[in-house]
Amino acid sequence: MKMTTKFMLSACTACLIASPALAQSSAPQSDENRNTPSINLDAVIVSAGEPRIAIETPVSVSVMDQDSIDAVQATTIGELVQNMPGVNMSGGVSALGLGFNIRGVGTSVGDPASDIIVRIDGAEKFFEAYRQGSTFAEPDLYKRVEVLKGPAAATLVGNGAIGGVVSFTTKDPSDFLKDGDKAALRVKGQYDSSSDGTAFSFIGAKTLADNLGILAAVTIRDAGDYKNGRGDTILPSGVTSRSYLVKGVYNFNGDEDNTLRVSYNKWKSDSTSFYDQQAAAFPNLVHRNVTDDTFIVAYENGFSENPLLDFEAQISYALSDVEQSENTFAATSLGLESEYTYKSWQGRLQNTSELTSGELWTTYLTYGIQGDIQERRNPRIKPDGSLQNGTTSHPDGDTNKFGLYAQAEILYSDKLTIIPGIRYDSSKFEPGDDVPTLETSTVSGFSPKISALYNLTDTFGIFGSYTHAIRLPVLDEVFSYTGSSPVNLNLDPEESDNMEFGATFSLNNSLRDQDAFRAKITYFKNDISNQITRGSAGSFGFINVGEAEYHGVEIEAEYASGGFFSRAAFSTTHGKNAITDTFLNTIPADELDLTVGYAFPSTNFSVGATAEIAFDQNDVSNASQATGGYTVFDAFLTWRPDTVFEGLEIRAGIDNLTDKTYRRHLSNLDAKGRTFKLSLAKTF
Repeated sequence: MKMTTKFMLSACTACLIASPALAQSSAPQSDENRNTPSINLDAVIVSAGEPRIAIETPVSVSVMDQDSIDAVQATTIGELVQNMPGVNMSGGVSALGLGFNIRGVGTSVGDPASDIIVRIDGAEKFFEAYRQGSTFAEPDLYKRVEVLKGPAAATLVGNGAIGGVVSFTTKDPSDFLKDGDKAALRVKGQYDSSSDGTAFSFIGAKTLADNLGILAAVTIRDAGDYKNGRGDTILPSGVTSRSYLVKGVYNFNGDEDNTLRVSYNKWKSDSTSFYDQQAAAFPNLVHRNVTDDTFIVAYENGFSENPLLDFEAQISYALSDVEQSENTFAATSLGLESEYTYKSWQGRLQNTSELTSGELWTTYLTYGIQGDIQERRNPRIKPDGSLQNGTTSHPDGDTNKFGLYAQAEILYSDKLTIIPGIRYDSSKFEPGDDVPTLETSTVSGFSPKISALYNLTDTFGIFGSYTHAIRLPVLDEVFSYTGSSPVNLNLDPEESDNMEFGATFSLNNSLRDQDAFRAKITYFKNDISNQITRGSAGSFGFINVGEAEYHGVEIEAEYASGGFFSRAAFSTTHGKNAITDTFLNTIPADELDLTVGYAFPSTNFSVGATAEIAFDQNDVSNASQATGGYTVFDAFLTWRPDTVFEGLEIRAGIDNLTDKTYRRHLSNLDAKGRTFKLSLAKTF
C-alpha cells in the first residue's frame, strides 16, 4: 500500500509529539525511540481505506498497538478490547464463550449471528453454536487490534457489519529483525495469580535472503478457573490452549510496496468443561477439542510509478471446528458426540487509484470484489448410536457470498475530507441433507454511505456520516424449522440507517512546550429495521418483524507532557425495541475509563494506574437482569533496561486493587478478583 505525502507528514508529526504511552513495544527498537510512547488518537488506522491518523478519520475507531496489547497481559482476546469506548464482550468469560458487542449490537445467548465482522489479517472468521463463543484466538500472536464502530466500516469489508468490524493483525518478521539483524529470538513467560495461569511464548524470526523474512511463533497457555473478589471460583473461566503462527514475507526486488505474504495461524484447545460456556446456566460437562485455522496468501503492489495502481489480492482458508464428546447435557437432542464445523474459502481483489485535480484536490478511489464459500456441518451421534446430520435449529448447508464495492476519499488540502461509498452483496444458501427442502435461497442488497470531516482550524474539526447498511441472513435463519414452523426462503436483509456526527480537538504546546492534547467526541444513532427474529408456531422458523433503535455518545481525551501521560474514555449507549418500546438486553452500562502515569526515559521505566468506573444499568427488559455500578482500580509498571540486561522486558501489574466483587453488565459471570500479573521477556 502506498504511503501518501499527506499521510507520511501526519504520521511523522504524531511520532514527534512528546506523549508517553502506557507501555513500550515488545519488538526491538532503536535506543532513540524504544521508550517513546504514543497517543491513541494519533495512531495510524489502516483498515478503513487509505492510512490516516485516527483523529482525522470521520468515523469512530479505536486501536491497540503492540505497546497497549503487551500492557494488558491478557489471557483472552476479550481482555484486550474490554476498555475501548463502546466495545464490550458479552456472554461468558472463558476463551470458548466470548462474543463481541459494539454500541449495544452483538451476541446474546441463542443469537445465530452477531452483526459484527471479525477478521484476522483480512480473513473473515465466523462461528456460531449453541451456548458457545464466536471467536477463538490467542492474544499474544497479535501486534494490532482495530475496532471500527458502526456500519460505515461495511463498505470495504462485507455485509453484516451493522455493529462494526474487529480486525486483528498478526506479528511480522520485520517486527523483530532490526538494524540489519539476520535472526532474532524472543522468549516470554507470563503469570496470572487469580487463575494461577501461565503462558510461555517463543518467537523466532530470520532473514533467509535479502528480500525474504520468516517468523515462527508458539504460545503455550494454561490458566485455571479464576476467583472473584469474594474468593469464589468462577466456572467456566479457565483456558488451556496451544497457538502457532508461521509467516513468510517476500519483497520483490527489495521493494516493500511489492510484497507477498504467506501465513498460517492455528489455535488449539482440548479440555473438559461446562457445556454452557456463555452463561454457566447448566453444570453439565462436555469434552471439547477445538481447532481454529487461518491460512492466507496475500499480495500487494503499490506500483510507485503509476498513481492509478495500488493493487491487493488475497486468498484465504478459515476453519473453526469444535469436536464434542462425553456430553452430559441434553445428549438426546445435542448428541453424545458431535462436531460443529465451519469451513470458508475466501478471495478478494482490490485496487486504489490516486487522482489529482490542481494542487489542492486529491481523490483515492478504492474498488474491489470479494467472494466467500462457506460450508457448515454438524454431525451428531445420539445415545442409541444413530447418526444425525444437523438439526432443526442448527441445519447443515453451504453459503456462497459475493460482493462488489467502491469508495472514494476526496481530500481538499488538509481542510476537507469527503468519503462516499457503495457496496453490493449477495448470498446464496444451499440446504444440507437434513433440511426438509431442496430449494436454494438468494438474498442481495446495496449499502451506500457518505461521510465527511472538515478542519475549521488547525485545532478544531467537525465530522459526520450517514450509512444505510444491510445484513444478509445467515444459514440458521434461512433453514431452521420446527414441526409447525417451516423454513423461510424469502427472508429480506436486515437494514441499518446509521447517523453520526462529532468534533475533534488537537492542541500542541498548550500548557507547556511540547505537550499534546487530543480529544474526539462522537454521537451516533442507529435504527435497525427488518430485524430477523424467531417466528412463533404457525409462522416460519425466522421472520422479518423486528425493529430496534440505538443511540449514544463516545468521548476520548488524552493529554501528555514530558513524562506525564493521561487518558479518559467515556461511552453511553441506549437501545429499545422500537415495536414494543421495551429495553434491549444487549446494552452495556455507561462506563468511564481513566489512565494516568509517568515514564522515565533515562531509565526506560514507566508506571501508572487505571480506573474502570461503570454505572448502574437498570434499563433492562427484566428487573432481575439489572446490574449495579462499580469502580475498579489497576496499577502497572514496565522496565526495559538498556545496559547489561539489554533486550530484557519486565512488566508487572495488579488488577482490581481493592479485590472488589463485580460483574460487567453484558457478562453472565463475575470478573476477576485482585490479580497479580507478571511477565518477563528477553529478545536475543
